[in-house]
Amino acid sequence: MEKVNLEITNLGMNFEGIGRKDGKVFFVPFALDGEIVKAEVIEDKAKFCKCNLLEILKPSKDRVTPFCPYYEKCGGCDLQHLLYSKQLEYKTRHVKETIEKISGLSVEVEPIIASKNIFYYRNKGAFTVSDEIGMFKTGSHEVVNVNQCFLMKDEITSAYQIVKNFLKENNIEGYNFKTNRGNVKYIVIRYIAGVTLVCLVLKNKISNLDLLYKQLSEKLKVGLYLNYYNSFTKDILSKKFEFIAGEKTITLNEFDISYQLDMASFMQINDDIKEKLYEAVSNEINGEIVIDAYAGAGLLSAIIARQAKKVYSVEIVKPASQSAENLKKLNKIENMEVINGDCAEILPEISKSLEKFTAIIDPARAGCDERVLRSILKADKIIYVSCNPITLARDLKFLLDSHKIEKIQPFDMFPNTKHLETMVVLKRK
Repeated sequence: MEKVNLEITNLGMNFEGIGRKDGKVFFVPFALDGEIVKAEVIEDKAKFCKCNLLEILKPSKDRVTPFCPYYEKCGGCDLQHLLYSKQLEYKTRHVKETIEKISGLSVEVEPIIASKNIFYYRNKGAFTVSDEIGMFKTGSHEVVNVNQCFLMKDEITSAYQIVKNFLKENNIEGYNFKTNRGNVKYIVIRYIAGVTLVCLVLKNKISNLDLLYKQLSEKLKVGLYLNYYNSFTKDILSKKFEFIAGEKTITLNEFDISYQLDMASFMQINDDIKEKLYEAVSNEINGEIVIDAYAGAGLLSAIIARQAKKVYSVEIVKPASQSAENLKKLNKIENMEVINGDCAEILPEISKSLEKFTAIIDPARAGCDERVLRSILKADKIIYVSCNPITLARDLKFLLDSHKIEKIQPFDMFPNTKHLETMVVLKRK
């Protein structure tokens, strides 16, 4: 393999270092802007090369020693080697440059809102079970054996270590991601408000679950679930759950809203940033009719119902819509209508019947179906919450003929990783 010395002059879309030599662009993960590094070329294309970082010949003043002993081995983190204040700067710039490049407009982006905690902030995590138990190595199905993820809350670590030991001591078969054969595939754990929910994702039910529950309940207030996958599904969790023992749900009260979560419910993984994001969205609502698309279990719909005339809470996942109905009844919210269905089919019908409304859209990483975007073109205001700057920028370009951007506010939902959330407020021209 060819080895090259490079001066790193920028960071790329995935926050890898970028160097240039002999008319080619070199991408070097874990290298920082301003550094001189030795890299090994692992993929040589006509105009660019992908590299591994071999040695830092001249380090950046912004480089810090990673906190995690598994860093650069597992694929969970991307930015632990970068000073947190600089992570924030680069993420803000990343949002601005991505939107400008794809939309063709010059935009102003507010400084990203920082997380109170940059470690131990995740309230949910998934661990992989294969020949090893831990996390995937970056860009592969090779599993790195880890005893702890330092982004996750301590209770998640405690539960994970108990389950990991149980699987090993009982010689329970893991999953082979190359042959798509095996049994236990993932361990998914959620911890919020003193309750830990543990879920084994598997093909066939295993024995000794009463022992596993006993071991977990000796240390934690816990609920145990199973989730059954289809052999070739890409999603971690399927829709088929089996409750085994303990706590079935987590009961919460936030924003003066009481609600319940189970293993199937969606919830933002950083409690601090979730609160700041939902508050920011809520502050944009002032007495109008609101369509909340991709609404999940309905927490945001319930929060904004206090400022809205009426809220249509639209979600395709049936258990999530049922959770939203339960939340609505529990809190006696009369101006919130829960609709279970595909946003691409439901939103055109709702928007057709309304003269004035605000649309809140919070899609998955793939962004919005064009039918959703077309259905909100007559909205007076659009609040777009996105976890992917690239698809956000693509969808904004579609909306900019009818709307103008009022505000772009990033949130650091995922410190020490390349990921973030962004809220964009648009108003009709």
